[in-house]
Amino acid sequence: MSLTDEQIKALLTVAEKPKRQRTKKASIDYVNQSSRTYENWFKLAHKLFDEETQDAPKCANPNCVDKDRRGALVANVVGVDMCRVCFLEGYMTIDSNQGQL
Repeated sequence: MSLTDEQIKALLTVAEKPKRQRTKKASIDYVNQSSRTYENWFKLAHKLFDEETQDAPKCANPNCVDKDRRGALVANVVGVDMCRVCFLEGYMTIDSNQGQL
């Protein structure tokens, strides 16, 4: 059974219709790092082992409370490894009330 001319035209008009544009949705994996909450901390990728030094990772904050603790769980936030305490306290965040130096 072959298609009639009318059926072929109907199929061609359907194929030539402009397709709807889809808007990009935010990735499920996206973490708003400006909001320092426990929920966002657990969404980050954590490290238990530093591959470069073959040792336990350390927090980059020099004033870290947990700095001497071995086996600390750190996450890479804005290119800096930091522990949970420093993340929640807001280490490496920009304060809008801070004056420019």
